[in-house]
Amino acid sequence: TYSTARDLVSRGRDAMRLPLFRAIVATRTFRLAAARSHNAHVWKNLNPLLGQFKGVTGIKTGFTAVAGDCLLFAATRGRRELIGVVLDSSPSVSGMAAAASDAAAMLDWGFSR
Repeated sequence: TYSTARDLVSRGRDAMRLPLFRAIVATRTFRLAAARSHNAHVWKNLNPLLGQFKGVTGIKTGFTAVAGDCLLFAATRGRRELIGVVLDSSPSVSGMAAAASDAAAMLDWGFSR
């Protein structure tokens, strides 16, 4: 299946209305202690904006051969929330760092308005 940037932002907006989803995508690291039925696990959120950009609240990283490194992101400052997406980020920086850099520039621009 294929999604446009508009589709992704619309889905991100809908998902961020759910408090549990919002809490999950804002979590940087989750540790599950070992139990009789499973080993211990540590999950790390790959969103490079979390903890690095003021107000970022999540959403999702991704990669496809066609869209390259992608980042669906949300940030809140005061009562204003911005949700955006970067698809096939600029080649000046490699990997998810490029998507994060582009997303940060978009957020800076959006919050300055």
